Amino acid sequence: MDSRMSAPQSSPETPLPPWLEQALARAGLAARGWTPLAGGRVNRCWRSGEVVAKLFAADGKTPLFRNDPDAEWLALEHFAPLGLAPEPLARGRTAGRSWIAMRAVDGPPAEDHAAIAVLRRIHDARPGAPWPTLTPDVLESQCYAMLRDLPVSEADRLRQARPDMAFPDGPAATLHGDPVTSNILSDRAAPVAIDWQCPCYGDPCVDLSVFLSPAMRSLYGGSVPRPGDVGDWMAAYGVLETAARYRRFAPVLHWRLAIYCAWMGARGWTGYAEAGALERAPITVT
Repeated sequence: MDSRMSAPQSSPETPLPPWLEQALARAGLAARGWTPLAGGRVNRCWRSGEVVAKLFAADGKTPLFRNDPDAEWLALEHFAPLGLAPEPLARGRTAGRSWIAMRAVDGPPAEDHAAIAVLRRIHDARPGAPWPTLTPDVLESQCYAMLRDLPVSEADRLRQARPDMAFPDGPAATLHGDPVTSNILSDRAAPVAIDWQCPCYGDPCVDLSVFLSPAMRSLYGGSVPRPGDVGDWMAAYGVLETAARYRRFAPVLHWRLAIYCAWMGARGWTGYAEAGALERAPITVT
């Protein structure tokens, strides 16, 4: 964990650095008029025609989202042929920064029923690479590492709020790792997942908790679930056993995300403190 991580200083409108434009040209992706893309809170992306260039933040790792350019490249190679990720075009490391170029994905965030069906396809996919596994012990250690980095009063309040249950340990599946609503887009043919910088293995409920998270939805442009929404979306996911397990373990999974919001808010990231209050509200599946 990088406890020193702070909010980014550059604006989403930052122009493409000349050194990156030169590196892209050397990779055969010479273009003019790279346009900044909004949406990312950590990394920066630009688009020219059908190509998107992604520049990874030097200190973009957080306790839950590791921001690994090598893992993203492997994920694109694995999932693009399945229609679940953008086509990878080029990669490199220039001026001490990692970057990836990929085929652009057009369209707004997918409608929730379609997006959660994409998650089901990802979870059903065969293993792709030696990505880390989020075991219950790993999930537990993530929480207590973040709590140690918080002010004592805030950490104590969150410790006292811990639900009396272990983390889920269902059959390990391939996870996207960061399936917020803005990371599953409605492309021309079918929804496609983007931002693959933290793929992993683990219980699908971990991915679902991020997708269904009121805090993450408020931060990334999704609608905060209303009564009945989560049950409808889980029906679209279509695995009764996973839905039942999520219903059982939702309190502890969303406690984990409430801690994350507090951790990010303590580092000056806009909106996370307010989003954490949404995460602490009961999550119901009807």
